[in-house]
Parts: sequence; C-alpha cells; structure tokens
Amino acid sequence: MDNQRNRTSRASYHVRVGVPARFSEHEAERLRAGFQDLKTLVDTSFIAPDFNLILKPCGEVNAMSHVQTGDITICTELLMQASRLRSKGQIIGIILHELGHSLLNFWQNPSFMNEETADAFATYMLMVSGDARLVEEFAQSFEKGNPWAEAQHIIEAGDRHPISVQRARTIRQNASYKGAFISRWNQTVYPHLTNHALRSIIKHPGKYGDTSLAQRTLRGR
Repeated sequence: MDNQRNRTSRASYHVRVGVPARFSEHEAERLRAGFQDLKTLVDTSFIAPDFNLILKPCGEVNAMSHVQTGDITICTELLMQASRLRSKGQIIGIILHELGHSLLNFWQNPSFMNEETADAFATYMLMVSGDARLVEEFAQSFEKGNPWAEAQHIIEAGDRHPISVQRARTIRQNASYKGAFISRWNQTVYPHLTNHALRSIIKHPGKYGDTSLAQRTLRGR
C-alpha cells in the first residue's frame, strides 16, 4: 500500500489477516456431542423435513439458514469466538436463531425471514430450557458491536439485521415479559411439536409448559 502520491487527502485501508486455528481433540469431541444433542432435540421435538447442520470455515464470524433447503451453516470462526469469550449462550442462541429461520420457513410462517422474529424464537427456546444465564449471555453477545458502522452497513448494503445494541435490548425486553412472551410462542410452536414432545410437556410441564394447550393439540390430531 503506497500513499506517497496522494498529497491532498487521506486514504484509509482495512486489512484482515486470517490465521488458521485448530480445535483440540477435547474441544472437537464436545462440539460433536453438542451438535448431536441439537439433532436429537430437533428430531424428537419438531415436525419438520430433514435438513443438514454444516460446520465449516467461512472467513467471518457468522451463521446462516439457507432458504431453499433449511440447511444451517455454522462458521468455525463463530465457535472460536464463543470459545474465547467462554459464552455458551452466544453459540447456542445464534444456532437457535438460525434454527428459528429454518423451522418457521418449514411451517410457512410469513415472518420466517425477519431477524427479530428469529431472535425471539431463540430467546423463547433458551427460556424454556430453564437457564436464564444463557439468555443473558445471548444478549451480551450483541453489545460489543459498533452501532455507527452497523447503521452505515444497513444503509449501504441493506442488511436485514437490526443494530446489535437494539437486538440486545429486545432480547432482554422479551425475557422480562416471561408469561405473555412464552404463552404467545407456545401458540406458535405447539402445533408443530411431535406427539412425543407434547406428551412430555403434559407429563413434565416445567415452569413454562402449557398442559391444556398440549392436550388440545394432541386431541386435534
């Protein structure tokens, strides 16, 4: 990069350096177990076509749901970042966000491409898991962004994602309205749960399970 001839204005350069990283065998085994647990959760809980969960280097910290197939790509860079930050809620929340895109698409929900709706689905899933810490870690993962740069990117590139700081606020706001928020999402999700999942809710409703809705859903099949 040579700016010697530019005497009247300043030039800016943005440089990205990629360094190959490797997971230890222990970390790799934990990842395999985690993704297997996710597959089991989806297979036993939701009525949906089969889709692939793809783990690969992408050159960026990202994850994505593919509209045509419902396949979900998780970038290894995202896992590395979450590992460095020791943020279990970040990686689980983002995977559930992409799962929300895929499932809502399969269920023909008109809001399946909406990023805030996918965040809300992820928040719902984290809340019904019973671990409030994961919800907070999911919110915290969006607080380190540069809102001005993100706003400029939205204007120039048309990014559908809200500014990260707003995503964090919305996640916390949804989590604060526990009863109403969970009840509304139960209405959306229960019709697409497997019989096995509905019976599990009836037998062990936990804090947020709606046994009467689960029973009505089963009787209607």
